[in-house]
Amino acid sequence: MHRIIFLVDMNAFFISRESTRHPEIIGKPAAVAGEPKNRSGIILTANYEARKFGVKTTMVLHRALKLCPNMIIIPPDHYFYKQKSKEVMDILSEYTPVIEQNSIDEAWLDMTGCERIFGRPYQSAKHIMRHINRELGLDCSIGISENKFLAKMASEMKKPLGITRPLKKLRFFPKD
Repeated sequence: MHRIIFLVDMNAFFISRESTRHPEIIGKPAAVAGEPKNRSGIILTANYEARKFGVKTTMVLHRALKLCPNMIIIPPDHYFYKQKSKEVMDILSEYTPVIEQNSIDEAWLDMTGCERIFGRPYQSAKHIMRHINRELGLDCSIGISENKFLAKMASEMKKPLGITRPLKKLRFFPKD
């Protein structure tokens, strides 16, 4: 039996969570970053409106504000993000007992043998995406492959809200 590995990566996790507490940032450029009063620190995450201006994760805050002067800056609340991460991981644990959390906002799932329960890999991934969005109001991208490295690479290919599987027809991915 060939392995089926998913990498589930939450899209713009910190700022997505902040939009639930700060609805005024929805549709406006915003980021979670260092100390806005001192204009110091780095961008931990930016929403997609800010990314259109060239704002990127790990960018120095003062440079990001030059690119996007009207960007709303929200200080990080790591305790809040940790709580929300647990909620995501709880949902993922409903799909497989074999989970390896890679960071606060992503995890590998070994979905090998789960086809009889949740359907083919692509269908399972769509189901997981809908479940997370319905329960938590979050979007994710999912990479599907036969190992963790390729699943991680695949998850980066279609963001946000993408499901990527190998282009090459592999024996263990029956036609969806």
